[in-house]
Amino acid sequence: MGEVNLIDILSSHKTSVAYTTFNKTITYEQLTQKVLQTCSYLIDNFKISENDRIALVLHDKENFLITLLSLWHLKASVVPLSPYTPTLAIEDYKNHAPFLKLLTDYTLPCDSYPVSTLRHNIDDSCESLIIFTSGSSGDPKGVRLSLNNLISSAQGTIDFYQLSSNDSWALSLPLNHIGGIMIIVRSILIGGQVIIDDSKDSSLEHLINGLHPTCLSVVPTMLIRLIKNPQTVEQLKKMKAILLGGAPAPSWLVEFCYREQIPVCLTYGLSEMASQVTSTYPIPKYDDLTEVVNTSGAVLPNRLLKIDSNGRILTSGPTLFLGYITGGKNTFPFLKDGLFQTSDIGALTSKGTLEILGRGDLQFMCGGENISPIEIEQAISSLTYIEESTVVPVNDPEFGEVPFVFLKATSAFNLQHFSEDIKKLLPPYKIPKYFYHQEIDPNINFFDKIKTDRQAQSKQAYKIVRENESKRLFKLL
Repeated sequence: MGEVNLIDILSSHKTSVAYTTFNKTITYEQLTQKVLQTCSYLIDNFKISENDRIALVLHDKENFLITLLSLWHLKASVVPLSPYTPTLAIEDYKNHAPFLKLLTDYTLPCDSYPVSTLRHNIDDSCESLIIFTSGSSGDPKGVRLSLNNLISSAQGTIDFYQLSSNDSWALSLPLNHIGGIMIIVRSILIGGQVIIDDSKDSSLEHLINGLHPTCLSVVPTMLIRLIKNPQTVEQLKKMKAILLGGAPAPSWLVEFCYREQIPVCLTYGLSEMASQVTSTYPIPKYDDLTEVVNTSGAVLPNRLLKIDSNGRILTSGPTLFLGYITGGKNTFPFLKDGLFQTSDIGALTSKGTLEILGRGDLQFMCGGENISPIEIEQAISSLTYIEESTVVPVNDPEFGEVPFVFLKATSAFNLQHFSEDIKKLLPPYKIPKYFYHQEIDPNINFFDKIKTDRQAQSKQAYKIVRENESKRLFKLL
């Protein structure tokens, strides 16, 4: 740990291309200018100063990239939130990680705006980023990360995949997720390009086929969609590395990529470790697919990983986060030896690769998103016409698992109103895809019986979806 000069890093790449869109190409020299102008703009218009905690709710990814780097240069901590976050949820996030200001969509300063003269070093051990993740209790937890965490993570990834300034990375993941942020950090360290979609047809297929990135980060749901297009498959084959994580990859998908020579790298990571912890090499490099199937690869540089006696995955190293912030208070959930106990259960193979066996809490993954059933239950139960609710995951061919909710409601329940109300409380990916409405009947104890046994409830949900056995089963999405 020490100090980082962000402007020196950007300036060192000079005429190399920093980012490319369908409409422009910006060099690192130009990006440095934009960052320094934005620093002046943020000071003049928003009075940003050192150690401020600033939330970002920005739709435009170019705007986000420049603002993120500018705030870091001003020694501020950034709290990126989804641009689709409901207003009430933003207030909830603020209660957990109090931020001084909220920057929503704004216009970047013009090219003639004064350039900041700030040329200082940044203490890389201080909080620079907060990524919210769902806890098993349902309350969002802010993962506090330093620049040292981010740079250590990025450097380990760069070394493992042998990335260089010739590489370009599609900005394919949401920027309120650590995976999205790390695309930016890796790129600026090597002087590579970030590929940004600024077109009207803002699809990942369009970006890949039009701008030809060499690297890509996806979750299984995204890759399943991409391989449906033969033209996109041909572009995927030409890439250097496609990081596939966020959720277990279906075996058929891995086999397809191996057969088609698509350079997928199976990876495991978490926000608390600044993204990746383990990874395979691109799977076509292996002589036998059985070497990597059902594993998430070997531990990357700058990370430590152990398995405890209960099968829990423990992590540590310079990428390990500073701690959580929730309810406005910092917490430090580390074991005595500095290790962090994850929510995942795993095992190490004889070759030292990690096999993920499941989760040790109630959470599940939906299209790469971390889903807390309790968080959804709390949102649904806030509706006056809902008496009880329980959320469980069910299999889905596209998203891996999706939320299914059992409802016990009053006579005031109305399907249309419920659908409208729940969209005000939860982002789209957390809205249950199915719900089962158990009408109030004193002679039926169906809901009470399964309420205390989530395992039995999950089995019932799978059966209902599979057999579609009741007219009380509805699809919300």
